[in-house]
Amino acid sequence: MGVQSTDRPGEGWDQGRDQTWERNNTRNQALFREVNEQISKLSLGGSGLAELVVLCECSRNECSEPLTVSSTEYEAVRRFPTRFVLKPGHETVGHERVVEVQAEFVIVE
Repeated sequence: MGVQSTDRPGEGWDQGRDQTWERNNTRNQALFREVNEQISKLSLGGSGLAELVVLCECSRNECSEPLTVSSTEYEAVRRFPTRFVLKPGHETVGHERVVEVQAEFVIVE
């Protein structure tokens, strides 16, 4: 008989499953952050652009949603290595904390 997984530790909570999610999430967010860093460098490299189109940095493997972010907002997010830009509704409850909500995107930590 297998252990049933729930959201609450101590009630069949599967720690291994949670650790797998954390690894996958970390890998996905790091990958999309790197892609967005390259987009930023190519777009902002002396151009004076006010807005960037970056990719959602959520944990969903299939997601590559574009987001429009001002260059100022993007730079503010990047000052915190644990913050990421996501499409609204792509945050993972219980694993990520929403620190800012905008019409086009949310910032999670």
